[in-house]
Parts: sequence; structure tokens; C-alpha cells
Amino acid sequence: MNRYLGLANAVGKVDFATPANNTKGQILAVHRDAVQYGFNGEYNLEMFRIPGKGFQVIGYYWMGFAIADNLAGVTDPTVSLAYNVTV
Repeated sequence: MNRYLGLANAVGKVDFATPANNTKGQILAVHRDAVQYGFNGEYNLEMFRIPGKGFQVIGYYWMGFAIADNLAGVTDPTVSLAYNVTV
């Protein structure tokens, strides 16, 4: 069991009023996407002089991302888990 996912009562809810009831696991429903991202080049800085005002500094870089579920072989990104839960 993950340390960030503590124990819960029999229906999967964390009972703060009576913590002794928290003896079971929890129910999870998550959505996971296969995100692919990348950077191109380094961070660039350009400096411009504005007469009578001062200088202006502009910084930029190139970055791209895409959802690559089909490429990763993921047909349904929805995942559910019930861990040690009884009714």
C-alpha cells in the first residue's frame, strides 16, 4: 500500500471521526494518458534597447507535447483499483 494512500473503512472512505474503523484499503479510479514531450535547443535570451525607456529582455525556448496513447499501445487510459475493500 502506498504511503500517500492510507487505510479507509469498509466502503473505501477515510473515517476521521473514528480512526479505528480505518482498517481496509481504498477504491481508486484514475485516468492515465501517455504524454510524450520534448525540448528543442537551449533557452535563448535577446536584449533590445528601447530609446528613452531602457532595455527589454526576451527569453524563449521551443517545447512540444502530444498524447501518444495509440503509439504506447494504450487502448483505454481509464484504470480502476479496489484494494482490500469489502462490503
